[in-house]
Amino acid sequence: MFSLFFPLLLFFLDFLLFNILQKWLIFSLLWYFIIQLLVKESNPPFGFKSFYFPFFLFLLQDNFINGRVGVCLIYIVPMIFLTTKIKNWFDPAIKFIYWLFIFFTIFLQDFLIKNWLLGQNIAIYSTISKIFINIIVVYLVFLGMRGSRSLLNF
Repeated sequence: MFSLFFPLLLFFLDFLLFNILQKWLIFSLLWYFIIQLLVKESNPPFGFKSFYFPFFLFLLQDNFINGRVGVCLIYIVPMIFLTTKIKNWFDPAIKFIYWLFIFFTIFLQDFLIKNWLLGQNIAIYSTISKIFINIIVVYLVFLGMRGSRSLLNF
């Protein structure tokens, strides 16, 4: 039951931050999804609690961001494929891998989706600030998850 609570909490946190900042700057549901893909070891690798429910919420959030359903699949499906291949090669304690995936997803989201497909003008400093804000906040989340509150229990 608790594992369904965290994606919903992050989903509503993203909407709350959007209402406060009037911009989509922090993508906490995206971090949760990437962390679950890279860290979570479950018997069914794509279970309802660890994959399908956060994925559904992420698609719903992307519909609110872009106004179209399924646009994020262009960059999320390759990330899912890469995480299933890379997960066995690297130690989940290496935080650089998470930051690298977050960097590439936000970069692809801004330049591939918003700039090229949707025709929105995205400034490079806006993308860089989004990337650094998300990496710093993910680092703070990792600092809060040390010890008995590891990511495997997240």
